[in-house]
Amino acid sequence: MVGSQTDLGSGASVRVSDGDRERVGSVLNLACQQGYLSIETFSHRIDRAFESKTTGELDALLSDLPTVGERFAQLKCAWRRLTKPLDRTDGPPAPTLISPAWSMTQVEFLIGRDPACDISFGDSAISRRHARLTRMGRAWVLSDLDSLNGTYVNGRPITTATVLARHDQLRFGETVTVFERPTPPT
Repeated sequence: MVGSQTDLGSGASVRVSDGDRERVGSVLNLACQQGYLSIETFSHRIDRAFESKTTGELDALLSDLPTVGERFAQLKCAWRRLTKPLDRTDGPPAPTLISPAWSMTQVEFLIGRDPACDISFGDSAISRRHARLTRMGRAWVLSDLDSLNGTYVNGRPITTATVLARHDQLRFGETVTVFERPTPPT
């Protein structure tokens, strides 16, 4: 049951609180963000949540959504699939791309198949000029250069400049790397 509803014995009940409705709205919002509900279904259910008079009506709006435990199990499974290439023991570990500390003056590094690139990979699925890694202050930003096979950060394709964090998994073509941020000079 979502909130506190008091049964008065005669079939009458106390109206649900705005807090109960807001909690249901938060669950529906999260379910929509995670792809369990379409925008249209989300909008319809939000309207119904704020029209609901009983907790039974609110509960019905959530009844077909996975529970927190089910979502956790799904996330755990997805995480295992995403990290499996990095955890494999049947072959060499994924190479590590250390954020370029080779030159403190160079702020832009071209990544691609072309040997003239600052970071070159021999993977035929990588474009000659595939991506650009740029230092902006203390941050490192990765941009795809309209490559054929795309650039991925943590399994997601990037379409705009993306700030990298330590241990982000990067994929260029079939090459998987891990971004390792260097320790700033002291």
